[in-house]
Amino acid sequence: MRGELGENTPEIRTTPVRVWGDAPWAQISAGGAHSCGVRTDGQLWCWGGNAAGEVGDGTRVQSRVTPLRVGSDSDWLQVSAQQGRTCAVRKTGGIWCWGDNLAGLIPGETREDLPSPTHIEVAGDFKQVAVGRGHVCSIKSDNTLWCWGRNLTGQAGFGTPNVMRAPGACGTDKDWTLVAAGEAHTCGLRGKGDLWCWGDNQRGQLGDGSRTVRMNPVQIQGSDWTVVSTGLRHTCGARADGSVWCWGEGQRGEIGDGSQVDRLAPVRIGADRKWKHVAAGFAHSCAIDDEGAAWCWGEGSGSQLGHGSNKSSANPVRVGAQP
Repeated sequence: MRGELGENTPEIRTTPVRVWGDAPWAQISAGGAHSCGVRTDGQLWCWGGNAAGEVGDGTRVQSRVTPLRVGSDSDWLQVSAQQGRTCAVRKTGGIWCWGDNLAGLIPGETREDLPSPTHIEVAGDFKQVAVGRGHVCSIKSDNTLWCWGRNLTGQAGFGTPNVMRAPGACGTDKDWTLVAAGEAHTCGLRGKGDLWCWGDNQRGQLGDGSRTVRMNPVQIQGSDWTVVSTGLRHTCGARADGSVWCWGEGQRGEIGDGSQVDRLAPVRIGADRKWKHVAAGFAHSCAIDDEGAAWCWGEGSGSQLGHGSNKSSANPVRVGAQP
């Protein structure tokens, strides 16, 4: 409704449509009402809702229905979009953020909204960033993990609920390979595929079998994890054997096991097929199988499942197919 699909209209689409333009994309991230992507030539583009300046074009024009280039640099590496805010990493190792700054997205800044990319002043080079609803986590080139921002449930991983007003190291381990940030919880991969989660856990989104808030990272069952993705209050992950697992809040079917209940530990999804990738959204999830087909499940009232209607589904449904 705000142009977050990037195809030149604000209309809702019940099946996939191609993003405006023909340039190939290297990586893409979808926030609450906006999207951003890095092209193969290193250019960064954003589109959709822009009330807080999250598109990064220097304005607060409410909607951008086609992709707009962010700045003139062509050395962007990776981007992460969340509700009202965006952060991205450049190939030089610097982190830049913009949009809603109420939760301390940009340390030292007092302005509520920052409609243009602002450099995060912290020593060292970074290679990946993940933006939550009020916190940010990032992995440095030495594979250490750093977080900052809102931390009431320990989502910054420092062992206390204190707000982190500047980036700080989460321990001394140097084997972090991937981090994902949800509303108030965080998960990451270490070493050869160990999965760790921390923060809010009222819906079981950490996957440790409890509803206990964790101020420090706790290891989750299983091994050889290759992907982890955090939604609002649920989490999904993929393992090297081609299996996909989800856990946490399930009242809208976002777990994908046919139920509408919370799952406190990982539950395997779609065991009849092999999976290559999985991503968790606000209250839905999507995965790609080894044949290249996309499947989604969970909340569908905004046609986010891509199967031709606005029906929700507690089981995976193939994108583009009628339910």
